[in-house]
Amino acid sequence: MVLSLNILKKIKQLLSNYLSKNVSYYNGEHFYIGEGCFSPLPKAKAICIVARNRCTESKQSYSSISRKELSSLLRLEKNTASRPMHFRVTADLDNDLFEVHKTTFEIDATEADSGWVLIPESYILGTAHPDGVVSAETPSGLLFAYMDNSPTSLYRAGLIQTVEAFKHSIGLPADTKHEKIQMEAYASLLSNIKLNKAFIDLVKAARLNVATQLSPLKLHALYIAPLIMFTLLSGVSVGWQSYQLHQNELQTNIDKEQVFKILSTSNQIDKLNATINEVNEGVLNTALTDSHWEVLRVFIEANVRLNFVRFDGQVLEVDGEVANSSELLGLVTQQAQVQSAQFIGAVNKSGSTDKFNMGIFLK
Repeated sequence: MVLSLNILKKIKQLLSNYLSKNVSYYNGEHFYIGEGCFSPLPKAKAICIVARNRCTESKQSYSSISRKELSSLLRLEKNTASRPMHFRVTADLDNDLFEVHKTTFEIDATEADSGWVLIPESYILGTAHPDGVVSAETPSGLLFAYMDNSPTSLYRAGLIQTVEAFKHSIGLPADTKHEKIQMEAYASLLSNIKLNKAFIDLVKAARLNVATQLSPLKLHALYIAPLIMFTLLSGVSVGWQSYQLHQNELQTNIDKEQVFKILSTSNQIDKLNATINEVNEGVLNTALTDSHWEVLRVFIEANVRLNFVRFDGQVLEVDGEVANSSELLGLVTQQAQVQSAQFIGAVNKSGSTDKFNMGIFLK
């Protein structure tokens, strides 16, 4: 066990060193992040931190929808988007709704073709300083940030010239804690990425740049490689425990308590390996698409603002807002999965927007 733990620590250290050396910053131009400085780069590194002025962040609530339905809906939106996009979902069980925090990365595929992971700059600032407001000197200017489930951040510009003005603009009291970060310290903060809990938290807000980086073979390799590594480490642990057990059995005076611990550890590793195999089998056998969700693709492609989506047997009810509801109804009825579709109640016009509630009967 001691041997396998030492191996794990060495692997963790190697990965942390790799992460620190493969971080870049993008604000329209690429920068290498060193200890206390930003240096121009021709292209992105494996981990690309995207500046606030290259990210669009928004938040929306969804009610009367299951987590599975919401995940499918967000996956459709992500797959049809022209820009890299990432969603973070938090559940509000008291109010029976989900809060969806969306980040759209304003970066072209050619600009991000060497970046495996895109991380929003504002989320790094918010997670690094969760107890108050932080102002950081960045290559794009002075950035104010505050974290409350999702980050709120603004550059110093216009009416927002001071941290007091930023606090007032987002409704924070004047005595809210404030910390200022100089450019050199900010570069060190961004470059000091380690394989730890903080990095795992950042991954929750990161976008895996699969569109430009992963062929099916590469994706399969990324999925299999960690499992192979974990299996090998588990094998080392089991082998070491088996060796200890064999040595103890040869002794005339066997420490029964030690043998029990070794057997217990071996059994736990066997159960863990069995769980891994079960999870792998479940992932490989899980269907990734649902034919009903193909109907909702029409709404996504038509730029519909969805207020709620409800399933009831073969009936799909959608409430939303769109520029031309009649054209949308025509597109829906043309779908192979749709038997008929009609508006429920009147369509309310507000300026150039039609607010509607549509009932769709599926085949």
